Amino acid sequence: MEEVLEVYYGFYEEYYNKIPSVPKEIKQLHDNLMQTEVELKEELKKAVHEDVAIVFVGCTSSGKSSVINALLRDSHLPVDKIQTTMCRIQVRLTADEEWSVVRIGCEEPLPDMNQEALKALLSKMSGESERERLGIDSRSVIQVNWPRRLCSLPENIILIDTPSFKEDDDGDEVVFDSCKEAEILVAVMDCMSPSIKNVRKCIRYFIIAPGLFNWQNLDGLS
Repeated sequence: MEEVLEVYYGFYEEYYNKIPSVPKEIKQLHDNLMQTEVELKEELKKAVHEDVAIVFVGCTSSGKSSVINALLRDSHLPVDKIQTTMCRIQVRLTADEEWSVVRIGCEEPLPDMNQEALKALLSKMSGESERERLGIDSRSVIQVNWPRRLCSLPENIILIDTPSFKEDDDGDEVVFDSCKEAEILVAVMDCMSPSIKNVRKCIRYFIIAPGLFNWQNLDGLS
């Protein structure tokens, strides 16, 4: 979208203090408007195909993975109270018929696994020996290639799940690095949790990205 804004601001600066008063100037303004419209349409067309990274942040058991699973209309990410995301997990939509899992930076795809095996692998509370065997640690980036036909999300959307905030230094570093790449930042918070202030503090560092707040357990306030 930076290119779109550049076209807009270029036209704005040129004509901010210039009011055409003679036919020649009016025609010139009209021609420039038409050209600007063409340029804006071209840049917008490009922007539609650019990846949009939506990063989900929150504390332990806040419901980040649950929200992503709901968007995918399935349950592949670790969501139980005894499970917590151990590294960055990004979900990218594909034209493939079946879902698959890869480790970014590794040429070999991860072995085929069912939903429960994937949850165990990506949860900090389980799967440690399997992660060691596959060379996966807290700094790894795991990508779930998700069939476009199974959900209604635009194909250029990337959903990024992150480790729980304020749980350990490695996890916090992964969260902050992921937030730097966000086009949209979603803070998922439990209304009944005392850790809300920590998440808000994280969001303030990245206020440049459009932010959304997703409140869980609102019924607990009644």
